[in-house]
Amino acid sequence: MKNMRLREIAEIVNDAITVIDDISIVTNSSSGVIQILDLTTLRSILNEIEETGILTEIVEALKSNPVYTNTADKMTITADDRNFLSRNISLLKSGLQNIAKSINDKIPPANQEDFISIKLPEVHDFDDLAKAFDLLKKAISIPISSNEIGGKVNIKNFDNGSLWVDITVGSTIAVSLIGSIAWAGAVIYKKINEARISEQFISTLNINNEHLENIKRAASAQIDTLIDLEAAAIANQYYSSDDVENLKRLSLSIGSMSKLISKGAEIHPSLLAPEKAANLFPPYNNLGIVESMVKQIDKE
Repeated sequence: MKNMRLREIAEIVNDAITVIDDISIVTNSSSGVIQILDLTTLRSILNEIEETGILTEIVEALKSNPVYTNTADKMTITADDRNFLSRNISLLKSGLQNIAKSINDKIPPANQEDFISIKLPEVHDFDDLAKAFDLLKKAISIPISSNEIGGKVNIKNFDNGSLWVDITVGSTIAVSLIGSIAWAGAVIYKKINEARISEQFISTLNINNEHLENIKRAASAQIDTLIDLEAAAIANQYYSSDDVENLKRLSLSIGSMSKLISKGAEIHPSLLAPEKAANLFPPYNNLGIVESMVKQIDKE
């Protein structure tokens, strides 16, 4: 069982509730043969619910029945099995409905286009937490609060499963800007990793310390230049004026976002966010494919 946040559990529970009625037990009136249908759905539901750690007794009871280990989608069963399965599937459904209501009472629905979920990096004490929120302020609050964006962060919920924070940011353009900053932060994070690998390789060569330090300084300067280029590209997309302060704020935001990503943080848009905005956020499970958007922006 993995450590899930309430919102993830709610999604699994709600999905299970919508399809559990597809599982039916029918009796042939002429032959008396009893069959259970849509076993593939039942097995899938049981496996997903098991991951959440809820309703374990009911799940284990249903998984102990031969219909779970059988690979067919339908199966002939006995009258005793029919009674057992009907009773436990009914208990499963009512349990899921009760849990769904309980969770929905605790967390706000992610039904706004400007809704964003943030997975914070692992923290060990208040100092770590304060540093994480300081980086978030620089990465998110500062850039969206400009007059042209008009965004504002409102904290809606803290969730379990590591530490998740749900916020709203005031507008869809603020969501898009945050997505662009997150993408640029992922690009810089990737470049920093590449530079570190190169430095580790160079340090194994017969190079004196002074030359090695020069190489490190050159790599650091290159990263700073890349951050400024990403900031300029984003400013060109979202701001109408060539304000130097906007560039400085965006460079700070991108650098802060890169640090957050390096520590394991993730920034996710609402499922209701427009596709164009949602696609601006990087794929955190595959950051290796993230490439700079600077060239693409220049071509538009």
